[in-house]
Amino acid sequence: MIRYLLSFLVLTGSAWATSITIGQLEYLSTNQQGISGYKVIFNTSGVTAQPLTFASVTLSVGGRHETIGPITTPPTPSILFTGGPGLGLPACPCTSLRLQLVFPGNTPVTFMLANGELFTASRVNLTVLLPQSGNFLMPGASTSVVLTAVPEPQTWLLIGIGLLAAWPHVRQGIRKKQTTS
Repeated sequence: MIRYLLSFLVLTGSAWATSITIGQLEYLSTNQQGISGYKVIFNTSGVTAQPLTFASVTLSVGGRHETIGPITTPPTPSILFTGGPGLGLPACPCTSLRLQLVFPGNTPVTFMLANGELFTASRVNLTVLLPQSGNFLMPGASTSVVLTAVPEPQTWLLIGIGLLAAWPHVRQGIRKKQTTS
């Protein structure tokens, strides 16, 4: 029974594990005046067939956040956020950066990749930059901005059929345990 369940999870897990990289999130540094720089670089060339439009882009640092939008990539290749005294974001040292990209509308967004395949992304996408070592981010720390695919209706149908097909085996295993007890 467990063998069937593990096989099912392995086969269906790959159905929604696809992702694409559309840029970088980077902590630049903090200058002598206590101003920190945070940069989001978008690069969708060779990844998507058309520009991506986001309703908002929000960077969170130390519990505070700053939002801009809407933006379209390209022509918006990068966004510079600043933090420090008198600014919306705090300056580093900081333990993490959290970037939230929100597509317009209330449902997942489907668009064409550069290779001609369709890609369906969640409406809200999160990227988190954590320290590689120690407690705080070091200047120059960066991570990829990634969109993860959500299962399409056909994938949900396949998962449902798989569960229905596995159910008799699960039920049989339960019955065997009950009769041997």
